[in-house]
Amino acid sequence: MNSTTTAAATTTLTTTSKPPVADAALPLCGDLDRDPPAEPTDCKLISHDRAGYTFIVRFSGPDPVGHRNRMTITVIADGKVRQTVISTLSSIMREPPELRNLADDGRDQLVVPVDAGTGGTDYEIYRATDSAPEFVDAGEVQGLDEGRVLGMGVQRTPDGYVAAMAKSGPADHYLAFWHFVGARLELVAEIILTYRADGSAPACRADDEGPRGDSGLSDAGVAQRFCGEKTFPATPVP
Repeated sequence: MNSTTTAAATTTLTTTSKPPVADAALPLCGDLDRDPPAEPTDCKLISHDRAGYTFIVRFSGPDPVGHRNRMTITVIADGKVRQTVISTLSSIMREPPELRNLADDGRDQLVVPVDAGTGGTDYEIYRATDSAPEFVDAGEVQGLDEGRVLGMGVQRTPDGYVAAMAKSGPADHYLAFWHFVGARLELVAEIILTYRADGSAPACRADDEGPRGDSGLSDAGVAQRFCGEKTFPATPVP
């Protein structure tokens, strides 16, 4: 059964007049130049997980100032359209979505950059499982894509958490940890790393300024548990 998922409130947009490239001729999103072009580039993602879906990524518009600000992702299974995911981009995003094995369940999740600011990029996470094959919006995280390296914006930890770091000013970085509860990403805890000008190890404390996660720990317990937590890039299922 086909379905459509919309990540944000959409508006009526006029599509561009340039003829679209055939699906089979689209470049792989991972092969695109990591220096983003003036306008986003249509591309495709191919998952090597158990489902083996292909994702056709197309950008359209224009928005009121002429940019292509609508991303449509068509999920193909066995040569047939299974689902369409539509995102209205809040800023002029030129980066394509990526596949990442965030839940460590042998299935790729769909990570869609939807907004970029000085604190980091907002990523919408979509999850599908063997028992629930439709991609659903699991939630949004903010992370720094340091140097635009694959997988850096949203990361993982050895203990199975999804992690991402945002920043506030030159010194403070916010490192948040999530886990999947069913189809949803739920915040576990967040810490604040304050980087020193001399380059020494950053000071670390629990974030007592924003939402509390579901770790059940005190601020001291959060700092003790998560300040030493390692992260590594999240990549697709090989």
